[in-house]
Amino acid sequence: MNLLKEIKHSYHKLTKQQKMIADYFAVHYKIIDAISIKKVATDCNVSPSTITKVCNKIGFEGFKDMIKKTYNSTVNDDDKESFNARIYQKNLCDPIIKTLSEINLKIVKKVSREIIKEKRLVIIFASGKTLILAKYMFSTFLDMHINVKLIYDKYDPQLFDIEGKIIFVLSASGFNSQIKEYLKKVALFKPYTIIGITGSQKTNFEKYLDYHLHGSYQDEFVLESKRFPMTAKYILLLIIDQFILDILNYI
Repeated sequence: MNLLKEIKHSYHKLTKQQKMIADYFAVHYKIIDAISIKKVATDCNVSPSTITKVCNKIGFEGFKDMIKKTYNSTVNDDDKESFNARIYQKNLCDPIIKTLSEINLKIVKKVSREIIKEKRLVIIFASGKTLILAKYMFSTFLDMHINVKLIYDKYDPQLFDIEGKIIFVLSASGFNSQIKEYLKKVALFKPYTIIGITGSQKTNFEKYLDYHLHGSYQDEFVLESKRFPMTAKYILLLIIDQFILDILNYI
């Protein structure tokens, strides 16, 4: 059965609200098997039972039955994407929007003001895949004539030259043994303040932070105990850019 054809055949029987739900099915048919009935209900601002009624009117026993009977015949093999890719695309926007609404701008403004007005030296510490974002932050701070250092080597001789300085630590997943070990040691050297920027609220180094700015990503993939927080990098970039924009206000 072809979902688009079934919708077209039954469209005249539907109410205005039901047509809106059918339109949602038609727009998202390529990833419909990766979307839950709860997600459809939330997006359409209706109850799950209303979704089921629409599926019944189109000719199916329910939402799962609709997916089971139509997905393979509706979507060509060339159009199909891997399940992980569909989940990634579906979950990309929500964590970013949530981060925008929840980020603590008072902390951003306070730290930005201290960097510029008090001319505090900044240290950025990162490792692994997050290092590319740290390099972006570092080079942008340099362009704004901020006194900044990038540290990613645990044997760096300047690793603990941090007294009175502002430290940023970046972690996409929020779980980083190198950052945890680093922060555990630097507490003895009296940094001015420590800011953690992570993709998730949960982290294994929370107790060492003065401020924690984070997102709330939903798409963490795990392979052989290794985490792949795919959308988290966009959340980190969003928070980093918020600092950059705020610092520009003081320059």
